[in-house]
Amino acid sequence: MRYSALCVLILVWLGSSLAAQGTPAKPRPADASVDFFKQGVIPHLKIEISKEELEKLKQKDREYVRCTVLENNKTKYENVGIHLKGAAGSFRPIEDRPALTLSFDKFKKQRFHDLDKLHLNNSVQDGTFLTELLCGELFLANQVPTARTTHALVTLNGRDLGFYVLKEGYNRSFLKRHFDDATGNLYDGGFLQEIDGELKRITGTGPNDRADLKALAAACREPDQEKRWQRVDALVDVDRFITFMAIEHMTCHWDGYCQQRNNYRVYFDPKTRKACFIPHGMDQMFNDPNYPILHVPQALVANTIMNNPAWRLKYREKLNQLIARFVPTTDFYNRIDEVGKRISPVLAAWNKGAEAEFQNQMKGLKDRIAARSKMLVTMNSVPDPRPFLFNENGIAQLTGWELRKETEDARHEKVVVPGQPKCLAIAAGPSRQCIASYRRHVTLPQGSYRLVVQAKGDKIEASPDSIGQGAGVRISGSQRSNQLVGTTDWKLLVFEFKIEQPQQEVELVAELRATSGQVLFKEETMRLVKVKK
Repeated sequence: MRYSALCVLILVWLGSSLAAQGTPAKPRPADASVDFFKQGVIPHLKIEISKEELEKLKQKDREYVRCTVLENNKTKYENVGIHLKGAAGSFRPIEDRPALTLSFDKFKKQRFHDLDKLHLNNSVQDGTFLTELLCGELFLANQVPTARTTHALVTLNGRDLGFYVLKEGYNRSFLKRHFDDATGNLYDGGFLQEIDGELKRITGTGPNDRADLKALAAACREPDQEKRWQRVDALVDVDRFITFMAIEHMTCHWDGYCQQRNNYRVYFDPKTRKACFIPHGMDQMFNDPNYPILHVPQALVANTIMNNPAWRLKYREKLNQLIARFVPTTDFYNRIDEVGKRISPVLAAWNKGAEAEFQNQMKGLKDRIAARSKMLVTMNSVPDPRPFLFNENGIAQLTGWELRKETEDARHEKVVVPGQPKCLAIAAGPSRQCIASYRRHVTLPQGSYRLVVQAKGDKIEASPDSIGQGAGVRISGSQRSNQLVGTTDWKLLVFEFKIEQPQQEVELVAELRATSGQVLFKEETMRLVKVKK
């Protein structure tokens, strides 16, 4: 059965169900934080940091100093720990509009609505203030542990910082809400780090030597395929990871673990002895309607799981299940409107201009979700790519090239040269800024490869470009040294590359980066060669 037909059947069966199928999460004891997030309370937090403590914070902005927090001019919390947070895109200094972490029990035994730690995100990368909440709720509805979210107005030392996203912290209290045993190791993925990097342990009672992370990385790199999958299955909650990966892809979380090895936490559950990945930093979501959902990610755990045929099938099944949340967009739209009604009067009382901008941002978010919804149906109807086939000599003829151009007046055409077979041509236009290419996606097993093609240049003037100059060949995401410049006879262009993962999808590129001129690629010579060891 084609995936498009299967998708329709599942949509009919699921209807508008929000929860994931499978074993429901074990109910946890209720506390004051449940109502705090459920009711979407928007407190006004007035933070006061003494001159002495402020100087300490300026010297070491990631280390806790003491502050006082006044909630809604009623409830005062003294000796609260505070430090700055945020990575490259969201970090702001204390004099600006900083993102903050508050630890209420750092220096004194106390809690804020039964929370001992929370984050105040400045949302500089999300003008809607909504994507962290929307996507977090989607993860939670599908049994992936995620921090709960609401909002707050923030004042710092009498200075009005404005509207913030308020999230619960990742610590032992968070773990107790989602796991039967909260004594395991919880790691912060940090900035652009794979699981075998210098991940910081947030909490845990065992040895702090990252042995659990190292064991998981080693399992993913096990040379023997069958043993690799057995070892990974023993160390990862695979079903939950598949859900985690599917939602990251469907919500376009390009800055998450699967794509960037960024914005994630990982917990090793002592009860199951398996790793659970936790999403984070969801402030740049739904930005690319064409964000892929069927590619094989580069992140180590995601790559290993997607290269297992049985697990990839489960992933496709999960996509079919989750698409009911995106098609139609009713669930998202209703939730945006519901939260918007709560936020709008608070923003209007604070700043009418901010409230008007929020209304525009909500509309823009709905438009982005609508575009994503449409593309998800199209993408999910595509059958899985099959591994690329080579002949007995390790050579594959390349056909079916797709046209791509970044400059509007570049020209693609098929031409016939006297005495030569058909050629694929790219010519620069009058703008003198030609970046255009022919592209071909292939799925390749681990090994070494050589992309080759005969090409001929005609009056090519190369433009300065760090990726490559003039005409040449490469794979997407790489740089090349091969090039054609000026007027040339037929020349063999060669680009060599390696596939380090067990299986990986790559995009082959034959391109022209120039200010003028034309290149001809002899189509019958466009080949991919598997290099023998």
